[in-house]
Amino acid sequence: TWPAPDAEVHHARVHYLASEDDEPTDENWIDNAVPPTSWEGPLPVADGMVIAVVPVAEDGTTGEAQTAALPGRKTPTFADSGLVEGFYGRPWSTEEKRKITLRMAQAGLGLYIYGPKNDPLHRDEWREPYPDEDIARFAALRRLGEAVGVTWSFGISPGKDMDIDDEDERATLIAKLSPFIDAGFRHFTLLMDDIEFDLERPIDGELAAEHVGLANWLREELSDLAGEDVALWFVPTIYSDNRIDAYEFGKEYLAACADLDPAIVLMWTGTNTFSFDLDAADMERVTDLTGRAPAIWDNLHATDGGDAFVGKVYAAPFESRSPDLVDAIVGLVANPSILGAVNRLTVPTYGLFLQAPEDYEFEAAREWAADLETKTDEDDALALYLATTHDGNGARGLPAVSLPVNPIMGAAFDEFRAALVDGSAEALHAAGWNLLTMAAKMATTQDAMHHSTLETTLVDDFWFPTDRLLHEGYALLWLTRWIGATMGATDSVDDDDDDDDDTNDDESDEIEDLLNRTYQYTNLAIGDRYQL
Repeated sequence: TWPAPDAEVHHARVHYLASEDDEPTDENWIDNAVPPTSWEGPLPVADGMVIAVVPVAEDGTTGEAQTAALPGRKTPTFADSGLVEGFYGRPWSTEEKRKITLRMAQAGLGLYIYGPKNDPLHRDEWREPYPDEDIARFAALRRLGEAVGVTWSFGISPGKDMDIDDEDERATLIAKLSPFIDAGFRHFTLLMDDIEFDLERPIDGELAAEHVGLANWLREELSDLAGEDVALWFVPTIYSDNRIDAYEFGKEYLAACADLDPAIVLMWTGTNTFSFDLDAADMERVTDLTGRAPAIWDNLHATDGGDAFVGKVYAAPFESRSPDLVDAIVGLVANPSILGAVNRLTVPTYGLFLQAPEDYEFEAAREWAADLETKTDEDDALALYLATTHDGNGARGLPAVSLPVNPIMGAAFDEFRAALVDGSAEALHAAGWNLLTMAAKMATTQDAMHHSTLETTLVDDFWFPTDRLLHEGYALLWLTRWIGATMGATDSVDDDDDDDDDTNDDESDEIEDLLNRTYQYTNLAIGDRYQL
């Protein structure tokens, strides 16, 4: 926090400077459009840096920066763990990349691998150079990561059609990546995954030897260009135990990967493309065949395998990985949801697990991630509610399709069913009240989001999914009305009873208010699709 600026200040821009003699520039800005008097973000990785807060007026003009020395981060940074933007679907925007980089840093995650399948210049058109403006955006993201302890790794996926042993093809690959060396990148990832349908040859030891030769050569060439060692990670075509067995020569392919330069990290998804659970024993096969412990490419929160068809929104925390896994791997990176903002509620929990695997608690992780995302108690409760009502990842949810579930709704239903069968009148009233208020909250979730101060992209990501809450909540309100009317019609009423059996006036008023909000907002959102 810092003193309140003049009234005309609209927002502030935060910079991290190497010293007090430096000036705030586009080269060192960390976050933009932050509140005028406070900001929450990751500390730099070492002592000696300076925060500069630049006031910005509504017309974009800036005032004099306020500066203060910053301590270095005390929590650990896991340099080889973080995320891979490796899904099928539209890549995240630059702003989404910036925000998740900052959130990763707060969670101690230190690696961001760029490799979205649907960036044509990353994969299908790998020979074509990136435009200068794209290089500049990547360079800015790399600088941001460097300031807060997150290494940006640039990925390239030429395996679908590259003639690997052709010198001209190799020269084209180096020409493609050399601007990133010039932009300061010292970490790269070579991805050879999911290319089998484009190859007219077996996935065998001979193919692996070509991949390994290219990877070893590429690391050496990039290091020569940089004048220092460059890190290279490698994603093989055989990237899971299941694939070893599914391909006739899968074992031979993976065994040939033992010839990778010892400095190259091999990525591995586990027992399958998606692994329901993982422990140290699951790493023995790949480690024995390749002579190295892998880094896990974790598809626990990946939604690109069906999101467009079934609307998966995974907002549950990290889970189903044994604490002993961390001793059998060299890194852990999440390949998360295609919804960039929703990942800010899930990816940080990977870092929380890595900080203390034996002490990791699922619900505490959910609460911690929601708190990181919000600035007020009301927004904290709303973010936690959104995460809980979309309680899904690849290891939980509905069987077979792993669709997220709503445990709040499930618990309310279970309570009401039990009260109907075995409960007293008092228990039935309490369960009915709980079901009614739960339904009203579901139906007004979008209203709450609209009036919150949650970050805009998070609201956008949840807007369509919460249509489900609206419709289900609306249906449940009519259900509870029908149940109440039906049960009321069968109850005997003694009009002469002088006992005070009136429902609490405050509860009645609250029910009426929730009903009114539900009906009003449903009208506004859906119009004449419902006759109220």
